[in-house]
Amino acid sequence: MWVYVGLAVIFLALRAIYRLYFHPLAKIPGPKLAAISSLPEFYHDVIRDGRYLWEVEKMHEKYEAGPVVRINPYQVHINDPSFYGEICASGGRKRDKSFAAMAGLRSSESLPSIIDHDHHNVRRKHLNPVFSKKAIVEIVPMIQRKIAMVMEDLETAYNTEGRVVDLEHEFTGLTADTVTEFTYGKDLGFLRDKQFNNVILGAMREMTDQFHVNRFFPFLTPLLSHLPPWFMCQFRPKLAGIYELQKRINKEPVIKNHGINTVMETLTDPSMPAEIRSPEFIRETVNIILGAATEPTSGTLLMGIYQLVQQQPLWLKLREELKAVMPAPTDAPSWLQLEQLPLMRAVFHEVLRFSPGTIRIARVATQETLVCQGHAMPPGSTVSASARLIHMHEDPFPDPHSFNPDRWLEADPKQHNKMLQALVPFSRGPRNCIGYNLVTAEVYMVLAAIIRRFDMELYDTSPANVAFERDCVVARPVSGFWNVKVRLTGVATN
Repeated sequence: MWVYVGLAVIFLALRAIYRLYFHPLAKIPGPKLAAISSLPEFYHDVIRDGRYLWEVEKMHEKYEAGPVVRINPYQVHINDPSFYGEICASGGRKRDKSFAAMAGLRSSESLPSIIDHDHHNVRRKHLNPVFSKKAIVEIVPMIQRKIAMVMEDLETAYNTEGRVVDLEHEFTGLTADTVTEFTYGKDLGFLRDKQFNNVILGAMREMTDQFHVNRFFPFLTPLLSHLPPWFMCQFRPKLAGIYELQKRINKEPVIKNHGINTVMETLTDPSMPAEIRSPEFIRETVNIILGAATEPTSGTLLMGIYQLVQQQPLWLKLREELKAVMPAPTDAPSWLQLEQLPLMRAVFHEVLRFSPGTIRIARVATQETLVCQGHAMPPGSTVSASARLIHMHEDPFPDPHSFNPDRWLEADPKQHNKMLQALVPFSRGPRNCIGYNLVTAEVYMVLAAIIRRFDMELYDTSPANVAFERDCVVARPVSGFWNVKVRLTGVATN
């Protein structure tokens, strides 16, 4: 036995020496413990529940390389907005995803989890049309119907004692109903469910809460995928909602000739390659779409209202601008009309800068040596960046922690372009978020509808309710989830 212990000690010592002095990333600054082991990352992301991002931020402040630090034996993190485009390169430059990063998704077939650059491109090209700007413009009337239901709920609340609304319930119901109708041709009535039994949200949170555990124990993903649903639900009860949802959907055929081109119609089209129509790809793709289009979009809306309601002069100024396309408070302009309004567009950009979307992206340049400020990362190195740190970087965004839409209006063309290049809530390049047009449409139209029609103030809501304390794929506060409540104080009549 002691022989094996001795051999293990020798192996670990030799591996540590190799990683510190002979590894291709050995010259990249960073903590020595992080260079020889993933234990620091495990401790802060698994034990402390998604807090390694803040340790990485401290590394950038401490080590002489500044924007370039080694955060685990295989990964370099770069906090340089001007270098983000190199990490997520386009134009035929290949970027694989990091297996270690993707293991947390509990998926091997969906677009976000495909490792190989070429494999991803082949599959994505078949889905791009249904998520294109043209396709999302065509579903604007459907989104407007969902928004009208939220407006009715707010009107009802205004006419009741207390006039308090839990916007998390409204926004997650809205985003879940929108994405299910866009996906299947029918929504599942989450906005109409006053008990708020949002199974998509529950399952999404269950999966993201386990993201870091799955990253460090990747064998769990294939193991769990082979377990019977009823058995897995004994350990992960919220996932039962997704299985129940799938059963409800499967009882009825996909609705066709619905007036919109749905995701399921696209995936099951006979003209599609067999790998696109495979049950595994369809199941995992749909699950990812449902989750990714619900909580992150809802969180972006929550952040938008939270910030704007505290700046009443801005709220009223925005309402005046909106009157150009919404003469009556109940008018419902399209997303294309709203994005032409300068202040509305500036607010949209600033809301995205504070949004809770995907945090750290990791890419592998398989055919290039990447060089950032004199530090070379050879082909095959994993290089990462974090949207949160980029969005709070003082270079493109002076006074970054201040919610200030005017920065987008007052910047000269050079500075404006610099800020746009550093605004990366959907990542960038050929592997960016495929649903960014859907999110954009929802955020523009929901914020416009609420601001044009209602006056409100925060109720039982503090900065802690929307704090960015934990990285669980989406931003989370110290405990629980983002939540914003408001008290309605008025309804616009003109």
